[in-house]
Amino acid sequence: MKKIIFILCSLLYFNICYAQETFIIACTPNYPPITWKTSNVIKGISVDLIKVISKELNIKFVHKESKAWEKTIHLLAINKADLIIGLYKTENRKAFINFSNEYILQEYTKIFVRKENKFKFEKWEDLYGKRMGSMIGDSKGEAFDIFMRRHLAVKYTLSREETFENLLSGRVDFICSSYFPILIQLKKMSYDKKIVPLINPVTSNNIYFGYSKKSKINKYKDEIDKILKKVKNTNFFLKSVQRNIKEYLKTGQ
Repeated sequence: MKKIIFILCSLLYFNICYAQETFIIACTPNYPPITWKTSNVIKGISVDLIKVISKELNIKFVHKESKAWEKTIHLLAINKADLIIGLYKTENRKAFINFSNEYILQEYTKIFVRKENKFKFEKWEDLYGKRMGSMIGDSKGEAFDIFMRRHLAVKYTLSREETFENLLSGRVDFICSSYFPILIQLKKMSYDKKIVPLINPVTSNNIYFGYSKKSKINKYKDEIDKILKKVKNTNFFLKSVQRNIKEYLKTGQ
């Protein structure tokens, strides 16, 4: 009997000592190829990265999904999630988020319009007097965020699909958002012949890991930076981007 108790206690001690720490990733999976969803499974470049990090650091990650991007970010503010993958740095977010030193990818934001309503765009001031569509909480980069709040009439929505509908119905004149995610979603929804990008970019931004300042994930911040730096020196991102775009267009929601 004593031997059985000793074995059980030893197993319990082993499990406690070697149990993987688990961290929660907050996400809104409508941002291909970074984070998207098919058949209730979260996919994307972010998931490919997490698999590498999980293996290297022997830690576990689970996703916590929110339909609204603003609510997803708020989960970090109230410490209901540990991290988000794919964030622009802004001063407001820095109040409750620690950002990775290494960025994941560089993104361009562009103007999208109805095909028959193209206009000349060379500088931000060309947008004066026009109505803009945007998802709540969707940053376009710190400087342009300030510009649009001061100078533009913005109609906010909870989803990108609703933003597309506002543009097609004429309730807004343009959408400003990340180039590749929008382009991919337009193609998926067969809107790519109706909604088109203007040539010149609005901003160029790096996207990062963002960690809740109250989370224990911060102790791994430097190690995750090292992993990001290492994978960026390989063809990891090229392969991940290509595969996720192809799979999203075939099966994504």
